[in-house]
Amino acid sequence: MSHLTLDIVNSDIVTEFIEFYYGILNSHDIEKIGELFKSKSQVIFDGKPCESLENIGELFSQLFRCEINLNIEKISSSNSGTRRFDILVNGVVTINEVQEETSEVVQITRQYSQYLHLAYGNDKTFWIQKIIFMII
Repeated sequence: MSHLTLDIVNSDIVTEFIEFYYGILNSHDIEKIGELFKSKSQVIFDGKPCESLENIGELFSQLFRCEINLNIEKISSSNSGTRRFDILVNGVVTINEVQEETSEVVQITRQYSQYLHLAYGNDKTFWIQKIIFMII
């Protein structure tokens, strides 16, 4: 996480979670990503909502096939009640996409913003209640 600017409450919790979460994203670990969501979770990716664990898993499977790499530039967060955080992450996403017709790899680099609503459950684990992800 180079050039990281942190402007948050409870920075240790948020920093550790974001490092863990983005490590999973960049390693394309579909099993670990699934452990961060519950049946109540919702992901909105570029305006398209996913609301079941099955649909969320399929979305991440599709993203991981494109070999995404997310670099964080800035994180902002705040408490949202006693056991929740609102987190906004901005950065650069690199996508290596294979063109079906030619098998050529095309690299696309864009800015992104990601909002996460992080909850702390009764089982004393953090989970993602909501994500809104937008490639700019």
